[in-house]
Amino acid sequence: MPEAPAETDKDMYETVADKYGVSYEEAKALGDRVVRSAASVGLVYDIAHSHPTNSFDALRLVHLAAKHNRGLEMIERLYVAHFTEATNIGKPENLKRLAAEVGLDEQEVAAILEGDAYTEDVRADETEARKLGVNGVPYYTFDRKHGIFGSQPSDVFLKTLEKAWAEQ
Repeated sequence: MPEAPAETDKDMYETVADKYGVSYEEAKALGDRVVRSAASVGLVYDIAHSHPTNSFDALRLVHLAAKHNRGLEMIERLYVAHFTEATNIGKPENLKRLAAEVGLDEQEVAAILEGDAYTEDVRADETEARKLGVNGVPYYTFDRKHGIFGSQPSDVFLKTLEKAWAEQ
């Protein structure tokens, strides 16, 4: 949600309800389903305490991390921080700590957060996502043509992969 504020007094369920035009109870049920789905594969999600936030600066740090061959590590650390540890990944002090944990230089991270480096890269990513029809996460795309939104059963992934493979 590129337009999301860095901080809000809404909880995750209120944010989801507003975004998708559903009731609070429906948003909570959706969140509970995601938590159960994650648990079924050994992941611990704490959606009830997670912070809706703007992830723009976090995504700029992913680009920085990628420059240092640590992009996947940064993404994973951000996911764990947001979904498991309920860390607000919109706050600079949290981003600095998370970036240091994956081995990024403290001064380089501070310069990124204080400036506008990688802004164009993240905006280009947002543009591409819109073109692909992405309006939430998780979203998986194959060959930039076949997309899967949300947590889906493995047979949905298999069918999508088979279709993409057949077209290849």
